[in-house]
Order: sequence, then structure tokens, then C-alpha cells
Amino acid sequence: MRTYTKENNHILVVGMNPGGYKTITKGDTLSRLGDWLESININRYSFMNCIDTPGKVKLENVNYNKVVDAARDYNKIIALGNFVSEVLDVLVLDHFKLPHPSGLNRKINDKQYIKQELNKCRNYINER
Repeated sequence: MRTYTKENNHILVVGMNPGGYKTITKGDTLSRLGDWLESININRYSFMNCIDTPGKVKLENVNYNKVVDAARDYNKIIALGNFVSEVLDVLVLDHFKLPHPSGLNRKINDKQYIKQELNKCRNYINER
């Protein structure tokens, strides 16, 4: 599960839960996330969801122990969206909150906003 960037950062990207789709297609959530991270030179990272099942999410469904155990191996964590950021706040884990890359998130239609957030994420990753 562990991978490294050139800068020796160990990056964990945390999502909410699986979408229930069988395949990744161009323009879907994971494809968009990959494009975003590649655009800011994050080519190696690990990914996990904080809930293991698709469907509606509630804080009581979070596998908190799994998140804490996984986070130990990483020095940089990227949260996808508000829900995941809230989970990481509860666990007192330092992280950067990236907008959720789902097509349901209307904020991602603003390309300038996404560019600004990705630049902030790059700065977070490059902090020592």
C-alpha cells in the first residue's frame, strides 16, 4: 500500500466510500483525482476509503481504527471533501482538504477554483 514521491513524502489520499462502480472511466471520480494529482506532480500515493461499503455515509459507519492504523505510515494526508476532512479532524490527523472530485460536486465546475486548491495542495505536500 505504501508508495513514495521524489521528495520522500509518503502520501495517503483518503476518500469517503466506494462508489459501487465496476470500472474506472474517463471523467469519473477516480480518473479526475488522478488527473488533478498528476497536474501537481503527485505521481505516487496510496488511497483508502474511510468507509468500506458504497451507499449513504454516516460518521458511525467510519472504520476509525483502519484510518488511524493506515495514517501511521504517511507524513502527508489528503482528504477528499468535507466528510473525510471531518473524520480526520475527529482523529486529530493533520491533512489537506481537497474538494471532492465527484461530478456531483458543483464546485469542480469552476476551473480557477480547482487550480487554486491544487496549488494549495502542492504547497502542503512540499512543506517540511
